[in-house]
Amino acid sequence: MTDEELKVIGLEVVDLFKNRSFEKIGSTYGYALKMDSSAEEAIEQDFDVAITECGGNIEQSKIAVAVSHFEPNETGLKSLVECNFQLGVSVGVLVELIQTDSGSIYLEQVSSYGGTSNA
Repeated sequence: MTDEELKVIGLEVVDLFKNRSFEKIGSTYGYALKMDSSAEEAIEQDFDVAITECGGNIEQSKIAVAVSHFEPNETGLKSLVECNFQLGVSVGVLVELIQTDSGSIYLEQVSSYGGTSNA
């Protein structure tokens, strides 16, 4: 996939998160950190925790999608798609997708960064 195609996927994932379509996210991309929960439940829980930690409104976030690539490796990881929901200065929620060498894409992590929003 090209970087543009990966960015389009990232923007689609952003829309799915904004619409709280956790079932669709889970069924399409799975979730590496689901542990003993279903992907849907784990994604929703991690997203809600991240938003709470930031103290912001996801509907008012600034969105950025960035694509980067891993150095050639034996793990099968090819590209990283970062979906950034910026909620303030250096505060927000980060959703990370991984593309493997085989072309599949999975949801790696949902986390907050920064602290309480100062926006």
